[in-house]
Amino acid sequence: MEFLTKVLLWLHFFGLTVGAGGGLGLSQTGPRLIKTGADGRTLLWTLHDVFHRMAGAGLVVMVITGAGLAWTAFGGVNNMPAWFWVKIAFIAIALVAFGVNHRATARFRRGEECAARVMMISGPLTGLSVQLAVLSAVLAFG
Repeated sequence: MEFLTKVLLWLHFFGLTVGAGGGLGLSQTGPRLIKTGADGRTLLWTLHDVFHRMAGAGLVVMVITGAGLAWTAFGGVNNMPAWFWVKIAFIAIALVAFGVNHRATARFRRGEECAARVMMISGPLTGLSVQLAVLSAVLAFG
């Protein structure tokens, strides 16, 4: 079980780094997509799609491995410290914000320019929520 826990922890950190890389890329392509005219967005959309997949995959990996770690390392969630539940709340906010951003991006791609405002709020909110989840994890687990 100890080996499985270490593998899950490594995968958890891997998900964090992949997701962070995608989020960093999105922080650069998103605003440029909004500022660039429709005819100049082809390359930006390609990059944006890659970064979006990275960020989403990182979130999914962290959620799956986080659940696995809760059981392999701690025997479940019953005796988790309060900061663990704060972390879970921030992860939930990040997942919702990512979903909202995904929907807004699809609307923007279809030509709904007003969706840009939602993109510019939900994208940074996703990143901030993940960073606060990491801080909460440090406070929960040392």
